[in-house]
Amino acid sequence: MKQQRNFDISTVPIWKVVIVITSDPDYSMNRVMLVEDFPAYRDYVLLTGEHCSCIDFDEVEWDATFGNIDEIRTIVKNWQEHGDYAEILAAPVILRYLAR
Repeated sequence: MKQQRNFDISTVPIWKVVIVITSDPDYSMNRVMLVEDFPAYRDYVLLTGEHCSCIDFDEVEWDATFGNIDEIRTIVKNWQEHGDYAEILAAPVILRYLAR
């Protein structure tokens, strides 16, 4: 597993993004994305970002966690109890997707 701060999401082909979850609209919002088969086949990336009302998601500094399916599953299971609001919302959706 590898983590990278300030990840450039423009490098991710849009068709590789399989899940996007955004917290409820507010002055501060979080977004979680799951990217599949990136940067290589059977690799996954979890992208997390937060913004306030003074900037848009285009200007967010994204954190990326690269890993295989088991590593990503472990992280997401931990979110169910210890994640921020968007991570808690995203966890069951991502786990269901990875179980297919």
